[in-house]
Amino acid sequence: MNKIKIIIIFVFIALLNSCTDAIDIEQPGILHYNDLYKTVDDLQDGLIGVYSFLDNTAEIKFNSVYTDEVSIGVQSGGQAQSEYALNLDSNSTSPYVIWVNTTIVIDRANRVLAAAETITPEEGEQDQYNNIIGQLYVIRAYEHFVLQTYFSEDITDDTKLGGVIMDRVIPIDEAAIPRSLNSDVFAFIDSDLTKAESMIADDNGVTFFGKDAIKALKARIYSYRGLYDLAEPLASDLLSNYPITNQANFAKIWTDNGNNGVIFKLERTRNDSHDSQSTTMAAGGWAGAMFAFGISGGVQSAYLEMSRSLFNKIDPSDVRYTSYIDHNTSIIDPNYLTSINVLETDVLAIGKYLGSESQVLMNDLKIFRSAEMLFLVAEARANAHDYSAVSSLLKQLEDKRLDTSTTALTITSDEEAYAAILAARRIELCFEGFRWVDLKRLGVKANVEIDRDVRDCEINGACSMDKNDHRFTLPIPV
Repeated sequence: MNKIKIIIIFVFIALLNSCTDAIDIEQPGILHYNDLYKTVDDLQDGLIGVYSFLDNTAEIKFNSVYTDEVSIGVQSGGQAQSEYALNLDSNSTSPYVIWVNTTIVIDRANRVLAAAETITPEEGEQDQYNNIIGQLYVIRAYEHFVLQTYFSEDITDDTKLGGVIMDRVIPIDEAAIPRSLNSDVFAFIDSDLTKAESMIADDNGVTFFGKDAIKALKARIYSYRGLYDLAEPLASDLLSNYPITNQANFAKIWTDNGNNGVIFKLERTRNDSHDSQSTTMAAGGWAGAMFAFGISGGVQSAYLEMSRSLFNKIDPSDVRYTSYIDHNTSIIDPNYLTSINVLETDVLAIGKYLGSESQVLMNDLKIFRSAEMLFLVAEARANAHDYSAVSSLLKQLEDKRLDTSTTALTITSDEEAYAAILAARRIELCFEGFRWVDLKRLGVKANVEIDRDVRDCEINGACSMDKNDHRFTLPIPV
């Protein structure tokens, strides 16, 4: 009888092993990342692959749709109207796409970093090797900060929960990683940026992370966290090296014919992985396709347009009036408030992403610009109650954009200072992925909320959202 029991046990174990073998199958030809990367040149290719996943179009569209930058367009077929109605929960598209896109980039960077540990640079390759590793650290830090910006309730509070820390390749069968405190996430980000600064090349151009891009990222991080004593010197230094450009050079930025004032951007070119149409909240294709189906015969089929509340704030003498609005397509109705069919009589087609390289709607994505650095310095001055400096900085930008000496603002309080900065950011940085983030972090200080024109919000009645609303933190997606 004991022999029968032993035989049964052995048979059971054999069956378990055979089941495991049936499940844990590695297909012939499977290629692990440690086998894929053998040389420093392989790592360079891996770095380029990671850059190919970097994209902020979902953030651009969310910041535009979920605030007061756009209105429903004449060619709308219902695109983005749920979030335009300010609906937001854990099943919404934008939280899912921002979370997933971000963690995918982090995972790709971690895989190349893991492979790099197995490679010893040959003679003359150490600088290239270091530069590759440094850029991967910056990318990883940048994407962790994106998660912090959207999913942490308040990144100025170290005791609040932030995102997850992905400091290695996470096995697919590992238990869910818990969220970390803001203090721990930012310590991790700071560590990555410190390592990157010691390894990265002085100048990698505007389409690869270099030392200036690191400096811009740190200035943004410190400002968003309210650490203005650390942010201001970095932003001031960059503003000196990347001065606010004149009207002619500013216009070239948006046709990708010039980089004056651009510190870092994501290049988009014909036949790359982003050369495609995309009209969902997921975006990921041509930047202009986030707002229009296309441009044919000089006519833009816009399903989202510039909001009337934003348009009304741009001076016709301002270079942004011609750069940010597609005047070949737009129909500007001075009587829009009383128009019976305002969708057709008042068409404000967005002109910021009309296309380049003979591809309509495809443009490079500007991540860090000198104008943002000016605003960060102004925030630091507002924090120090230096209202004359805030006024002077904002005048500096307006003078360049209107090509004339403008009247300086009279600012007498912190609230007025922050409100002036928000108003200037709203125009300068529109459709670049800032507005929702700006209202989240400065709305209370400036006493400013989402500001939609009555004609823009009559479609759903969603005209505003309280500056303390819980929807200024994205829900963790299902």
